[in-house]
Amino acid sequence: MSNKVLIVDDEEEICRSMQLLLSAFDIEADYAFNHDEAIKQLSANSYKLVLSDIKMPGKDGIELVKSIRKQFGDQKVILMSGFSEYTLEEVKEMGVLDLYSKPLDMDSVLSNIQSILSH
Repeated sequence: MSNKVLIVDDEEEICRSMQLLLSAFDIEADYAFNHDEAIKQLSANSYKLVLSDIKMPGKDGIELVKSIRKQFGDQKVILMSGFSEYTLEEVKEMGVLDLYSKPLDMDSVLSNIQSILSH
């Protein structure tokens, strides 16, 4: 399996800045702006981790997690959100590894991503 990360967020600036940050640490990342783009990327490529926003137009990050579980099984997922009605415990029950609040603590997120990719 590849060590690539898929970033999913409807805000292009967040996707591009996350990709740039990860590349500075030699972590390859692609991005998608919504649920359907993410599923297409996951179908066409191998990712070790999906880092997705929860709040997105149309199908949100929770719907994305459900689709991932149905189509890709145990794909590793971390969620992030500026505001979430979900708790860490609730998303962990869906198989999500972690939930980060925006603005992101990038040191913590990066450390978690590096840990996941190293296993």
